[in-house]
Amino acid sequence: MLLTERSVPETTKNYIECLPTELLLMILEEFHPTYHGKGEYRAVQALASVCQSWREVILDDPGFWTHIILHATRNELEICSDNTGTVTSGYPARLVLHLKRTKSAPLDIFWSLTNEAHPQLMDIIHSMAPLSRWRTLILNLPRTGQTLLQGTSHGINVSTGGEPEMPRVTGTFENLKELSVQGFSKCPAYWVDLVESTALKLEKLDLGMANEKLVQTGLSNASQRVSKPTLPEDWL
Repeated sequence: MLLTERSVPETTKNYIECLPTELLLMILEEFHPTYHGKGEYRAVQALASVCQSWREVILDDPGFWTHIILHATRNELEICSDNTGTVTSGYPARLVLHLKRTKSAPLDIFWSLTNEAHPQLMDIIHSMAPLSRWRTLILNLPRTGQTLLQGTSHGINVSTGGEPEMPRVTGTFENLKELSVQGFSKCPAYWVDLVESTALKLEKLDLGMANEKLVQTGLSNASQRVSKPTLPEDWL
């Protein structure tokens, strides 16, 4: 006999909510983001909306938050914090919240360099996302080549054309395993030196046409550390 709404016992449980946390984590691991697309984070938001217990598990699981996008829109660049330097809203606040959820897990970074860098970006990286935590890095360089990510054995500088250097972030790529360089500009020599000298665990190197010759020059040692550099199809 079909159960009507009136005949369903009041003690009926929502068994999805009653799953043990360990089992729920095993299931939800299948939905960890694997790239930096917006669609994957919409899926995470949908999962977190199922119920309060799922939301708590997802917010507490670093695996849902390790794909970090270092990029602000122009409007966000114009919205800075208050006079005390406190992160109040917009891009920096979202980035800080995102990084807090990663706890101490390895990070997968997509850095889209534009002609302007958010004034708080380097400080946030220094305090919450040191280079030693970077597991993968996708570096998207601008067509103009005006914004430079420069690295030395003592740290990284970001400069825009003739503008003053941005605050320095110190560190090394000691745990970097995958590097992809996209876009239409060449990597600055000092940044290449940082990868060459500190990314000793590099396993994958993916270079675009503007940087293909780096496997023979600036990144010759790094390219030997990987099984096979990925180069453009028409590269000779």
